[in-house]
Amino acid sequence: MNFSIPSIILKKASSTNDIAMKIEVDYPLFAIISDLQLKGKGRFKDRIWFSEEKTGLFLSILINSPDYIDTDALSYITKISALSVIKSLNFITSNKKKFRLKEPNDIYFENKKISGVLAESQTKGESIVKIVAGMGVNLIKPEILPEDIIDKAVYLSELINIEDFDIIRQDMANYIITEFIKLFNLIKDKKYLLIDEKFKEFML
Repeated sequence: MNFSIPSIILKKASSTNDIAMKIEVDYPLFAIISDLQLKGKGRFKDRIWFSEEKTGLFLSILINSPDYIDTDALSYITKISALSVIKSLNFITSNKKKFRLKEPNDIYFENKKISGVLAESQTKGESIVKIVAGMGVNLIKPEILPEDIIDKAVYLSELINIEDFDIIRQDMANYIITEFIKLFNLIKDKKYLLIDEKFKEFML
């Protein structure tokens, strides 16, 4: 897969956020994708993101040595991650489906969740060493779903025809990364109000 930032694709990972937190690279932005997540994370420690192989996009973007990011900006990483996903879903579905943001970090279609994002940071003293923006998107509905999410989750394959998992995953990842870079520049320029306005457009 070719992306607009350096990247690595793994066969499996505990979670892409875990790998992003541990990996050492010199790039300012770096993407980690995994075919399978063994311990996909939710916002709360007791929440696990269902991450069966070839069913979803499991993506983390590492922001390395972000000395231009202050603590006020950290909450906006979650917002631009969610915006990146929802804009990409709208593009792929040709704006024919109505996706909405549920604050702070979930994307819904009607009353079912299709995506979640999780931003984490690593600090050293008072300095932010790295920020990780993790994004999970349900793409292909598996034959069997855990009972606790059957009525709560929706997959892109239920909304549009998908013939090839690898192609839709690459397309989704490319769109998300492209949107993320655009929105990340707003954070670098401290245009927080503009991000807030964009976020409110899609809120439930």
